[in-house]
Amino acid sequence: MENVVILLSLTLATILLVASYARLVSKTKNTNPIFLVFILFSVCYLIIGETYFMPADNFPKEVYTKSALISLMCAAAVFFASISFSGWACSGTDNCKDVARSLWFLRMSYIGLFAVGYVFLFMNYNRFGGVLEFFEMGSRQERQFHMRGHRGNYPFSTMLYCGFVVSIVTEFVVAKIKNSFSHRAVFCLFLLNMPCLALYIFDGDRTSLLKYLIAAGVLASFNMRVNKRLFKFAILSLGILALISILGTTRTITNKIISGDLQGAKLSFNLLLYNVPRSLLPNEFSAISATTHYTIHSAPELIYGASYFASISHPIPRSILWVDKPVPIADQLAKKWGSEIFQVGENCVKLSNKHPCQDEWKRIYKKRKQFSTSISPVAEALWNFGIVSPAIIFFVFGCFFMWLDKALRSGSALKIALAVGMSFLAFAVHRSAFAGIFTFGLYILLFVTLPIYLSYLVSVSGSFLRK
Repeated sequence: MENVVILLSLTLATILLVASYARLVSKTKNTNPIFLVFILFSVCYLIIGETYFMPADNFPKEVYTKSALISLMCAAAVFFASISFSGWACSGTDNCKDVARSLWFLRMSYIGLFAVGYVFLFMNYNRFGGVLEFFEMGSRQERQFHMRGHRGNYPFSTMLYCGFVVSIVTEFVVAKIKNSFSHRAVFCLFLLNMPCLALYIFDGDRTSLLKYLIAAGVLASFNMRVNKRLFKFAILSLGILALISILGTTRTITNKIISGDLQGAKLSFNLLLYNVPRSLLPNEFSAISATTHYTIHSAPELIYGASYFASISHPIPRSILWVDKPVPIADQLAKKWGSEIFQVGENCVKLSNKHPCQDEWKRIYKKRKQFSTSISPVAEALWNFGIVSPAIIFFVFGCFFMWLDKALRSGSALKIALAVGMSFLAFAVHRSAFAGIFTFGLYILLFVTLPIYLSYLVSVSGSFLRK
């Protein structure tokens, strides 16, 4: 009976999510690419992630039934958001022409953002002796553990992404005004982005690659009318997702080849082939769903918005903040769950300082420290306010991403840049705590919209001086 409830709930949730997007498309006659990305990843995390499990995701059957019903509630909330969406107008003047009049300022701005980003990248990896030395420290999990253990991480990835967004919006708007692309500008953008993209591909960093792919896809398709091109865009999006999935699946093989372990790479490749098609599905979706299952099972004491309020101090560096930052909710979950997953044998429970249990305790302690996870918005909402809150959160998400699509069509370069920069959140909200989302959005507001707004002021002041 429980299997029937789960299957029915997930099927209805899928129908509601697809219907939400179809309703918006029929109303706006536009592709609405940001909302499309949100719907695609909602299906991946709320639906597909519930259909296969990690080894640690081993809970009573009622946990999965409850989780599937919550997914249905979230999908229904998104559907109601699409119904309540009444075509909010994006007021504001059409300032795209100001971009062309202050082009030199904008190009200097995004070149400056790239320069700062690459300086931050060098400083970030220089703490470990350099980029190549960092990749020689072990697997991706081990490298991320070392990265978290060192204070003073530099936000090079976000700075480079902000430079990318400002650059493509600038060149896109100028090309639309002049009806032609500057091949020199396109080549320069390729050179500016090539080092960081090569680093992400080398590292198998799917999340960072998705930032660029989503932003570029949104900008390229936001003014498409609903016709055959929408179908082509959907097929292309699914193809990109498949490539990203394969990149993550083969990341272990790539790391072993880099470290010179050719025999280990061969064994990993054979294991990949043996487990097809399951091995082609990324662990990402099931891992995020597992945090929901664990939260439902453990039923932690409600914190009434504490993790959301903690986001205010999250962007402030520790060297500036006078008090200790709250521990991120994902780290709290990982610490609690890791202590339950990794346990010593019964004979060593009371013998922490005696041989041979000392080595066993060290091994378990290391595993617990290295264990980390992201957290689903469902799990965070449940932990904060209980069973109804995930639906409220997804209603807000649906309204926000529909507003961003509206901003894309506002005719304002400032709002286009804001929407393109924020488009990555249509993916990130499904796998990140609110504190990380808030910090990312703050960076976009500061380093993407500020150059566009200043270019408007430069243009206005130039027009005034000419008068």
